[in-house]
Amino acid sequence: MKPELGVLFVHGIGEQPQADTLLRFATPMIKWLRDWLEQPGADGVNTGVNTARGQLRIEHSILAPPLLQDAQPAHVLISMDCPATGPSKWLLAESWWASEFRRPPFRQIAGWLLTVGTWVILSHAGKRVRLAASVWGKTRAATGYLSSIPLAALLQVLVALLALLAVLPIAPLRKWLSGVLLTLTGTLGDSYVLLSSPIERAAAVHHVRCDLQWLARQCRQVVVVAHSQGAAIAHEALQTTEPANVPLLLTLGSGIGKLEELRILQYQQAIPSAQIIAGQQRAGGRRPKRMLWATPWALPLFIVAVLVMIQQIPVAVARGYLDPLAEWTAGLSLAVFFWVIKGTLAGWGPYLHRLARLSLRSVRPDLLWLDCYSRSDPVPNGPLSEESKPVESLPLELLAAWCLSSRMSDSVQIPGMYSVEVVNQRSVLSDHSAYWDNRDQFVSLVALQVAVHAGTGLLVPNDLPRLARVPGERGFRVMALVLARLAALMGTLLALYGVRHQLVSWGQAALDSLAKSPPLDSLSTLIGDVANGIVELASLFAVPVAAAPDVAAHALLGIVLLVIPFWGWHGLVTSNLWRWWDRYHVRHVLNPLQPEPVFPPLLVYLAGLTPLVAGIALMLWPNPLLALQRLGAIASTAFGLLMLLMFVMGYVNKLRDWWKRRNTSSVSS
Repeated sequence: MKPELGVLFVHGIGEQPQADTLLRFATPMIKWLRDWLEQPGADGVNTGVNTARGQLRIEHSILAPPLLQDAQPAHVLISMDCPATGPSKWLLAESWWASEFRRPPFRQIAGWLLTVGTWVILSHAGKRVRLAASVWGKTRAATGYLSSIPLAALLQVLVALLALLAVLPIAPLRKWLSGVLLTLTGTLGDSYVLLSSPIERAAAVHHVRCDLQWLARQCRQVVVVAHSQGAAIAHEALQTTEPANVPLLLTLGSGIGKLEELRILQYQQAIPSAQIIAGQQRAGGRRPKRMLWATPWALPLFIVAVLVMIQQIPVAVARGYLDPLAEWTAGLSLAVFFWVIKGTLAGWGPYLHRLARLSLRSVRPDLLWLDCYSRSDPVPNGPLSEESKPVESLPLELLAAWCLSSRMSDSVQIPGMYSVEVVNQRSVLSDHSAYWDNRDQFVSLVALQVAVHAGTGLLVPNDLPRLARVPGERGFRVMALVLARLAALMGTLLALYGVRHQLVSWGQAALDSLAKSPPLDSLSTLIGDVANGIVELASLFAVPVAAAPDVAAHALLGIVLLVIPFWGWHGLVTSNLWRWWDRYHVRHVLNPLQPEPVFPPLLVYLAGLTPLVAGIALMLWPNPLLALQRLGAIASTAFGLLMLLMFVMGYVNKLRDWWKRRNTSSVSS
């Protein structure tokens, strides 16, 4: 008997071992299914007997190559016994195509990053400005765009410094430097790997297509779930009519949009009468090419212009006029810089034109494409389609996705694709890899959407109102985590201001302690050398530094000693308490009879505010001992009030549970 459904997981670019994707993607999904089936049955209430909706069993799992037959991917077979729809089997498999790619040479990556990479950083931030609708949103996006300018300049400096090391004719060193660039640049490096070698890209697409055909022969229906740049590989593999039993493509953190933009920049595919820059009609598409080659010079020229102005303005004030050479140098540099900036902000006609070609309706008219993204994920950088409309006529099979999405829109440019926004952790650093940690929203969406196509009866009408509350509740929890980060940042800044006169003495005492310890004396010298380098670099940019190098080293270490406790508290205490709250709430979502979390939120709020309170205390009382004494008094009072509040709320929660059980018993009788 064939399994009702097969799920093919496609990973992104990386050097992950075989079966790693299956373990990372399938494990949270299986755990979610097991927990969901253990909740009360179709009536949605607990009658005092075992009314679980069903059972889940793992029939077999094959991960190691010796047990895999020819052209057989790593897979696991699960079976579910649901009284509403009967037994059902799912075959979960991975498409492991990491072995098809080789690490490109350092020289090629460095040259690409100096040109295309710099442009992409500016264009990445420019898309946020274009998508922002409100005044506050545009203000935030503009601030992010301004911060991307020094980031792009820093990328150029980093590539240039690594290029100096790559001059050495040492092959292992150059290979290691290539890996460093790919790791540091993230999605930029991934995109280059996909664009640099059409042969390797075709091999990866063929690999995914073979795995898809194998799974389609084993199952009645197949769903494809692809992450990051693996979404581009899966999308290309589906651009054929076979296999025909693929009703759903679900992409998460997709890099397809960035890849299309880079393909336009690199290969300059001609688009007749394309709108190259918004409001300007140019045929053929040559202007982006010129702008691309001007990009690597725009930021250095901007820095030259700023330095010239800093040096010449005092002289011009004394003389009464500006030197003509300096005036022309600054003017030309600023003109090139703002020309490139305008291009990254104005919008891309060729890019929007190519988006229409991404639709799979021409080869797969019945395929549904759900593109899931987190707003803070830097890889998709927002929805794939810049033009979308609210969902008007929703297909019945997308009802669960609509309930669980923070925002769902129908793409205007890509027919057949729906953009689904989820909330992970609202962190640029972690959101791209946190989709499968989002159990109550994203994993629920994937599992229920897959179950619809398998015909497995996981949903009953009573579930829909509960699922519709999930996005708002998760958004509230994640906002608490964001506020805790802001509290840690504000507390750190206030503490630095309060003890600014003691940082040098603290750093000097720490360096003296390091110097007296033979194993750590070299670390003391290294910190001093780093501080000297910072001072000399600042003097090159005409930034006056009043402190001597030794004093700067002491102050630098003092700052580090103060920052570590604040962010250590946030990472070790607040974040772990928030994860505990998140797991507690997921249990409540999966089983409504579980009590709602009361204590975890209070502990998260208390832990999140602690760095801010500590920063205020150090600002008011710069003496750490006095601040600690005052904080102890405040903390003891707050702890007593918190215990009283927790006791009252716990008693109220017990009364509410008793009232629910009383009403349930009366309904059952």
